[in-house]
Amino acid sequence: MLDAVRQDLEDLPEIIAAEYEQQEDGTYRLSVQEVDGVGLDDVKGLKEVLADQKDKHQKKSEQLDTYRDDKGELIDISELGSLREQVAKLADSTPKEKVESLVAERLAEHHRKYKSDLAAKDQELTTLEKQLHNVVVEQAAIAAIGRAGASKHVDLLLPSVMGMIRSEMIDGKPTPVVVGENGTPRISLKTGSRDPMTVDELLDEMKSQEAYAPVFPGSGNSGSGAPPRTQGVERNGAVILTAEESRDPKKWQAARDQANERGVQVEVLEE
Repeated sequence: MLDAVRQDLEDLPEIIAAEYEQQEDGTYRLSVQEVDGVGLDDVKGLKEVLADQKDKHQKKSEQLDTYRDDKGELIDISELGSLREQVAKLADSTPKEKVESLVAERLAEHHRKYKSDLAAKDQELTTLEKQLHNVVVEQAAIAAIGRAGASKHVDLLLPSVMGMIRSEMIDGKPTPVVVGENGTPRISLKTGSRDPMTVDELLDEMKSQEAYAPVFPGSGNSGSGAPPRTQGVERNGAVILTAEESRDPKKWQAARDQANERGVQVEVLEE
């Protein structure tokens, strides 16, 4: 798994080291292009905020316990009736009754405000948790793509990989989980294994798929290790694609990358 931040790049392959940028403090940070507002962010602060919000939520919950009846149920404000009507009825009541009415009115007002504040905090906490899970999924996908040797195609692969991963709380921390089309966690394809499929196994599976094979080094459309039929075929100095292949974004990207490496153009054969 790739580190988000490293002190040096000495033990990294050149292709992986190229994906890091040196920071002002001398460390090296993994360079990731932001996609739909999601990037490789420093989640330390986000985790601290999340922990702080959880603590505040717990304190608010404890405070709310003071507004429960003898059965442990929260007091229903609607049962207090109209405060204005109560005040009118107590206009000629004794001072003691007026004090009790005022206390009930203040209690109801405080209860309303507290429930509103608690709902806002719950929404804020939900948003922070979602952001954290998105970061975990993206980092897992980027790291696996790098280990698969397709770092230069991370922009092309990242949306597809993230679409097959979700984050779940396991042992108290967000963990990437590979899921199928129906959202059910997938099991490892290793013979006899009942362990969950890893993100690296997902990338290995994608290498053998015709739609993704061209972007992996040493992989072809069939996943056999042979180059795609049209890749490497040149005519008049151009990389050749059939019309059907040119309509496949992944094949077009692979051909364009190959043409750029050779300093030639991509030519599409007419149907």
